[in-house]
Parts: sequence; C-alpha cells; structure tokens
Amino acid sequence: MKKKVKVKNNIEMFIKNPAEKRREARQKRRRLYKIFLSAILLMGLLSYFSAQFIGEKAKLKSVLLTNNLFFSEKQIFEVAQIDYDANFYLMSTKKIAARFKDWEITQVKVIKRANQIIELHFNNADLLAYFYQDSELFYLDSNNRSYKHQEDYKDLRKLLPLLVDYSELERAELIAVLKLLKRPIVYQISEISHHRTSYDENMIKLLMEDGIQVFLDFEAMELMNSYNKMVETITTYRCIRIDSYTGRPYTFDCTGE
Repeated sequence: MKKKVKVKNNIEMFIKNPAEKRREARQKRRRLYKIFLSAILLMGLLSYFSAQFIGEKAKLKSVLLTNNLFFSEKQIFEVAQIDYDANFYLMSTKKIAARFKDWEITQVKVIKRANQIIELHFNNADLLAYFYQDSELFYLDSNNRSYKHQEDYKDLRKLLPLLVDYSELERAELIAVLKLLKRPIVYQISEISHHRTSYDENMIKLLMEDGIQVFLDFEAMELMNSYNKMVETITTYRCIRIDSYTGRPYTFDCTGE
C-alpha cells in the first residue's frame, strides 16, 4: 500500500496545475513578442541605413576647394578622380590625397565634412618672387626654395615681383629680408632690381604696381610694411627713398634712375 502511494506522489510532481500552465504560456508569448519586435526593429534599422549609407542618399553631394592659388578646378578634378556617383561614406580621403603627392608647390589635405561634402584644402608654398634662369620660369618661396613653373600651374607673375639679374646667393639674401614684409605688400611689388651706388652697393629698386619707384637697402626693407601710408604724402614726385638710419622716407625727382 505504501508503495502505491509513493508512485502516485511521483506522478503528481509532473502534473502542472492550470495556473502554472497559464503563467508559462504568458511568458512564452512575451518572449515571442519581444523576438518579433526586435526583428521588426532590426529590419527598420537595416532599411534606414541602407537608404542613408548605401542608396542614392549616400552619394557625394559637393566638393569644396579652399585656399587654392595655383591650379584650375579642371586640373584639380582630373587629378583627384572624384566620382559624384561614389558612396560618400566609403570614399578614402588618404587615397584622394595621395593622388596629389607629385604637386610639390602645394600639399592637399582631404577632409570629409557634414552633408556629404568633400573639402580639398591646399597648404601652399609661401611664394615671394619669381625669376628666370636659362629662359625658364621659377618661383621662390620664403625658405628660398625654387619651383620650376609647370604647365598645369596658374600664371603667378601678376601676383609676385620679378627678380632682375640676381644670382643664387643674392636671391637668398633678398628672400631673407623680403619675407619680413606683409604678403599684401609683397604682392604690390612688380619688380626688384639692383641700384648700386657709390655709397651703397646693396641699394635696390622696387618698382611698385602703382608706378612708384622705391629705393632702399636691405636694412630698410621692413619699413616697406608702411608703404601705403608713405604714398599718401606723395604729391609731385613718384619716387621714394627710405633712409635706413632715420627710418624716414622722402620723395625726390628720380628721372633717369
């Protein structure tokens, strides 16, 4: 009799009451509901990111060129090989920048901006003058480094002063003082030439874009930063001599100079 009771108790352990069954059923439905919602959410996210980062909306919208002095837009785009149909988010800025590695006169930094814009920023050599050597055109920067003019460069001769009959050593000496000038002043100089005198063999003549001639030595070069104020006082003569000792400019008749 006791043995039968034991078997009956064991069977009852495996029989769940209705309340417990309902609780487990609810838990199962909740798990399925969560799985269903997660699947819907995942599909929605995939659709969104597909539209934003894979479809039409992911294409490059614009290319911005900043601080470009030397090259035409056509030349830049030919080298950059930027495809407007390309996926903006998959474009490699390093690969684009590497295509400009042969451009010695400038360094190109490629930046991804908001609204799917690619910026090409040009870090240019600090050019101060140009000169001719064996009939070939060269540009000089503030470190006295020279760059041979290339066909794909813009013509910068309207921007920079021409050095007339300066040797390599003399160019280095001149650049050392010329770089002390504010760049807008440098760009107002059309031509720099020797004007050796009996009392100063280092005297130079600056032909300004406004037609005024300025005579000075290396020590007075930095005073040219006040050039625009100097010319306000000019009335009759179109020539200025700057005294490096007093730091004062004065005008004179330089006919024949």
